[in-house]
Amino acid sequence: AADVGRSAHPPRPAVTTGSPAAPETALEAERAAPLEAVVASEAPSHAEQRIAVATQWQLIWWRFRKHKLALEGTRVSVHAEKLNIIGTSNVVEAALDAGVRKVLALSTDKAVNPVNLYGATKLAAEKLVIQSNAYAGGRATRYSCVRYGNVVGSRGSVVPLFLKQRASGRVTITDARMTRFWLSLEQGVHFVINCIEQMEGGEVFVPKIPSTTIVDLAKAIAPEVEIKIIGIRPGEKLHEVLISEDEARNTVERESMFIVKPPETLWKRDMRYEGEPLPDGFRFSSDTNAQWLDINGIKEFIAPFEELFAQGKLEG
Repeated sequence: AADVGRSAHPPRPAVTTGSPAAPETALEAERAAPLEAVVASEAPSHAEQRIAVATQWQLIWWRFRKHKLALEGTRVSVHAEKLNIIGTSNVVEAALDAGVRKVLALSTDKAVNPVNLYGATKLAAEKLVIQSNAYAGGRATRYSCVRYGNVVGSRGSVVPLFLKQRASGRVTITDARMTRFWLSLEQGVHFVINCIEQMEGGEVFVPKIPSTTIVDLAKAIAPEVEIKIIGIRPGEKLHEVLISEDEARNTVERESMFIVKPPETLWKRDMRYEGEPLPDGFRFSSDTNAQWLDINGIKEFIAPFEELFAQGKLEG
């Protein structure tokens, strides 16, 4: 990203807030903390403070609030609204006021056809980020999103849960038909960096990533134990969708990604969005995906997390 317009501080390369989506040193985590505290506040009185913080970065890498089982409770849903919608609005305005050149928001499948309030806050945050390009007018700040599925072994992932349950002789899954997208932390980081380099503003970048069945995942982690079906939870989807049929009409396919093109082009951009148009009726869903991980592939994928779990370093 280019230099910040009015920064009086040395530029910092990136900030990620909320649940970590990329490796962070202790120093990076400490630097990120003030920004999270500011953007999560909905109070207008924090405007000057959030602008002051934003001027310290060349680029803002903003991750929406990650899923928690309790997030559909009334109290926690309000917190999701504050961080995903109001917090995103604060990031948008702070970046614009500080002259930050690029803002890349990290979104998930839950923003596509949301079935609960939590997913709706992610959808609203995505739309807010994309339309902020028009809000920026002729200024240099540009906003885009990346959207992907589960990061293997991240906080809230089912992998640490299955590893813990393995010792009990039984793992629990909600529905045997369930499928999920998967990518590694390293893949996610490389994809985000690639998108930062080519974004022009308004795009939603979606990586081509493989699917797994939850049953195969459980068998790969705990092949000798009982699998208990406990029933799907309210608001939980059987399959993940990263591109809906409606979005597909405005999407191009490349070798390693899809690009959902901006719905409007009121802002200056040079990208031609080269790629193949998608066929009518296409949607990128975890149950109809062309790429699949079998049990052996899953074992290779999760091998590093087996070692971390054995060392007591893997968070559930």
